[in-house]
Amino acid sequence: MDEEQGLYGKYKVVKTNGEALDPNAIYFTLRIDTDKHARAAIRAYIESCKYEQPELAEDLERVMREVGE
Repeated sequence: MDEEQGLYGKYKVVKTNGEALDPNAIYFTLRIDTDKHARAAIRAYIESCKYEQPELAEDLERVMREVGE
């Protein structure tokens, strides 16, 4: 079960424009359509960014509605 494995590399992250990633960057990818904890994280992210990045917050709110939250 994935839930019992802890933190591990499950996804490969690439930039859509083909640029190289920062080799020191750390990414944490969430699947929000099936993971209730990921959806809780997205709700917190919306609250955190809504004043500095309102368009991003609105887009995330739309996605949350699409997954039934």
